[in-house]
Amino acid sequence: MYNDEPTIICSCLPSDIIGALTKHRERYTKTLTVAKKIYAKQVAKYQKAYTAYTQKEFDGKLIQSDVRPSQPQSPKDRTVEYDRYIRLYKLTEKTTNDMEIDISYQMYLQFFEDELDFVRAHVGWLNKTRAGGRAGGQAMNLMFLDATDVADADTAFMAYEG
Repeated sequence: MYNDEPTIICSCLPSDIIGALTKHRERYTKTLTVAKKIYAKQVAKYQKAYTAYTQKEFDGKLIQSDVRPSQPQSPKDRTVEYDRYIRLYKLTEKTTNDMEIDISYQMYLQFFEDELDFVRAHVGWLNKTRAGGRAGGQAMNLMFLDATDVADADTAFMAYEG
């Protein structure tokens, strides 16, 4: 596909890219830890709810208003993406003797502003959780969230907003 927009080139040092990526990776790792704890609690609640549901189904006591529990959405661990970029720019740093290199504006946004697709998805998951499962189109199963989960997700989300 042909792109009419001109490519904006930025010059920067590989060490600056490595520093930005390392900082973003640390923030991502901290917030991912929070997301994994919330998810683990959701899975435990889901297992209990699903067991109760299937027992009612097995016993023939299931009524039309009983809703089959849906499995919570798992946060994805994409730290390997940061690691891959960091390794690439450490190699670039060595081969260029840390001289400036040109990167596209899109790469600038990805590396310095942390605008990577998987980060957007991660922040969206945190936002949906902090909103009690109601934000951004696809709703979470509300029975698996409690006030602590929402507060923890809010704190992690604010690491990206603040």
